[in-house]
Amino acid sequence: MQQQRQQITATLIYFEYEVSGVYEGDTNIYFSSLAPIIKERITRYFNNNQTSFFVGRTWPIKIEQHQVTARITNIEPALANIFDAGRTQIACQFIPKDPKKENPENIIAESIYYPSETYSRQYANLIGLDAIKADLIKKLTLIINPTYVNDWVQQQYQQTIPQTILEITNNQFPLLLLEGEVGSGKTALARSIGAVISQNMKKTVLLMIMSVQVRGNGLIGQLSRNIHNAFETACARKRNEDIPAMLLIDEADTIGAARGVGQRHHEDDS
Repeated sequence: MQQQRQQITATLIYFEYEVSGVYEGDTNIYFSSLAPIIKERITRYFNNNQTSFFVGRTWPIKIEQHQVTARITNIEPALANIFDAGRTQIACQFIPKDPKKENPENIIAESIYYPSETYSRQYANLIGLDAIKADLIKKLTLIINPTYVNDWVQQQYQQTIPQTILEITNNQFPLLLLEGEVGSGKTALARSIGAVISQNMKKTVLLMIMSVQVRGNGLIGQLSRNIHNAFETACARKRNEDIPAMLLIDEADTIGAARGVGQRHHEDDS
């Protein structure tokens, strides 16, 4: 029999939002002024619907001619799953687009640099995941720094390890998959673990988060091209900035999920 999740009331749900569209005047000031409207819309939605919420979930909101995408970036406490109108606060912040860094196809939705006190706290708040955390840190460290094992052996024993073992650690797939129930902490862990990796390596670490817009408009080959471009962009930024980098594909199962017949990708059937 499946164990029921513990009911935890959120004290704070923090949203960041982006706005598409143009405005004649100071765009950033105007779009920032939309925060109270977005907060009211989200609060009303939570009051009227028993819905799940988790870090990374997005809500599309239409305000006049503008399309707003609001994304949950933090929940306190981290494993909260209950909204209470009397106890839960909603906070919103506008994220302006940087034209110098904006990808033309919006492949990378967000970039996070570590170390970060915010994400260190978020990582510490994820309780009951100690074994998963330890395993993930070891595997990510080997992926980000393939010479870690050899460096450790040299430091501890003043000798190198056999070449065959180095080849095994260097040739592993640089991919980790987190799976679990909605609200179990997958996204929060993926977004915050870089803070620990950065601290352990004593280096700046970059996390790039792939946009849900990677699906495109359903044109043949567009999905595959956008995913390829996301990895190319991530690799280019890693080289140019000369720092360890990771690419997060959140809700990866939705990328290949079935859509309406008129917009469905041919790749979805393969």
